[in-house]
Amino acid sequence: QRQRALDEKEAALSELTAEHDRLEKFRFVLDSKLQSMHDERVPLSDEVSRLDKARKGIYDVLIQEFQGKKVTETSIVERSREEETMAGVVAELRQKIRERERQISSFKRELSFIVELTTAKDLRRGLGNIARLLLDAEATGDQEQQLQQPESGGG
Repeated sequence: QRQRALDEKEAALSELTAEHDRLEKFRFVLDSKLQSMHDERVPLSDEVSRLDKARKGIYDVLIQEFQGKKVTETSIVERSREEETMAGVVAELRQKIRERERQISSFKRELSFIVELTTAKDLRRGLGNIARLLLDAEATGDQEQQLQQPESGGG
């Protein structure tokens, strides 16, 4: 009976030793796996750090481009406003030129009419018409100058 108990204990010890060896092998494999994971983690951390720096660089470039585009857009808007203003000024000046050309045509017409007159009464009337035309043209010019004076004084 003692031998049987001893055999059972020996068998149990043998099983425990085998189990211990098997667990040691697992432990060695797991330690090895853990070490390789740690070894792989370092390059991955470096790669993550490098990618993070690259991301920050790209973000900075995007911000600079956005600000540049914003400045360009503001400049375009200002130039568009200036262009609209200049277009208005050009239209005004064209209108004034047309008015002056009409006055000149009218003056020429009256002058050619006066040249053909022969009586003093007709000449007086013709010269009165020319004088009226000149006075109207002068009054229009004076009004334009008065309107332009506050503009040039403010600029």
